[in-house]
Amino acid sequence: MPGLLSTISSLALVLSPLVPGTITSCDSTSKFIFNQATLDPPAPLPNQNVTAMVQFTNNYKLVENGTTTYQINLNGLPYSYSENLCSYNLPCPISLGDHTVYASPINVTDITGKLVIKTTYTDIDDTVLLCITVVLKLPN
Repeated sequence: MPGLLSTISSLALVLSPLVPGTITSCDSTSKFIFNQATLDPPAPLPNQNVTAMVQFTNNYKLVENGTTTYQINLNGLPYSYSENLCSYNLPCPISLGDHTVYASPINVTDITGKLVIKTTYTDIDDTVLLCITVVLKLPN
């Protein structure tokens, strides 16, 4: 199970690292605007590296600290954790304007079935900055 959790954690660290599926904003009151998310390659195969890219716009304020919360569900099994908003792939301060976040290559070796990742960014005052839900159906 540690390998699986490690793989899921790696996927979640990107905001919502993406393999084919649906990507939606999950909070209409979010302060950041989710623009798009893509992956390369667009339809990865098992044991293939995937690099994710997420774009958003901050029209709210300069953000210097906060929390990223991941709620993950793999085939009905829930897992969640939180970490500092300001990480290696999202450096702070987060200034006003457009932002692009790239993930390190991820290998989707151990994951099959349905994966749902809800990623929520909040600032130090617990205001929701961005919320994205990704639903992935991974081949067996």
